[in-house]
Amino acid sequence: MERWLPLILTVIVSTIGIHRASKTCSIYPVSNQSQVLVLPKEPRYAISITYPELVQEERLRDILEKTGQSVKEEFIKNIPDLQYFPDLTKRKFTLFLTFSIISQTEELISIRGSGGADTGGAHPLPIEMSFIYNKQAQRIITFNDLFIDPQTARQQFSKFSRTVLKEKLLNQISSQLSNMQVQQEQYKFITEAINEGTQPIQSNFSEFILLATDASSKINILQLIFPPYQVVPYVYGTQVVEIPLKIFADFINPIYKSMFAVNETKP
Repeated sequence: MERWLPLILTVIVSTIGIHRASKTCSIYPVSNQSQVLVLPKEPRYAISITYPELVQEERLRDILEKTGQSVKEEFIKNIPDLQYFPDLTKRKFTLFLTFSIISQTEELISIRGSGGADTGGAHPLPIEMSFIYNKQAQRIITFNDLFIDPQTARQQFSKFSRTVLKEKLLNQISSQLSNMQVQQEQYKFITEAINEGTQPIQSNFSEFILLATDASSKINILQLIFPPYQVVPYVYGTQVVEIPLKIFADFINPIYKSMFAVNETKP
């Protein structure tokens, strides 16, 4: 629950901000008493939440369904009140969320949830969440569970992520903008955003999945997920950074080490 709580808070803050703006902003005028507001007869929202087939993992299926239900309830709760926002009468609000199996080994299943919630803003509020499920223990493994020294791991991931993201995004800016002054302004803005969003704190590294990409079927990559706004503006979308096992092998909790391709990383 705590892992996607920032999303819910974002929705709530966004809604509160709109209510405050309505008092002074002509974009969302408050209806006067003489105005007759015709409420729509059909539901004002559409919700689509999809789940992967998990025939043998009832506990994981239950976790995902409860998460989806909670997101749905918060979405409905935060749909703008038409009494205050009559301009939105004809607008249909949407919630879309898809849970997908990204990687699976004998011991672990990595699930990623991606989507968005349209509650009246310029574009949908992004939803990004992830789950690492231990089949034998039938529980979710968190970042703090996975590493014996989570803070040291975050510090390593922070350095690695900053290097990768800056190289990728600054090259993208160079290819898109020809004006050198504008380039420099964007460089400064993006660099500050990346530095802020990759500070080695728990909330910045809570979303990740584990990948097994070699023949051993053991985990050899940890993929960090940075939702829009965390390290870059919305227009750049969700950012992912793949951390090779050699960067974090020494920090893995011994009880999980056999699940990783540790021997293959050593000469």
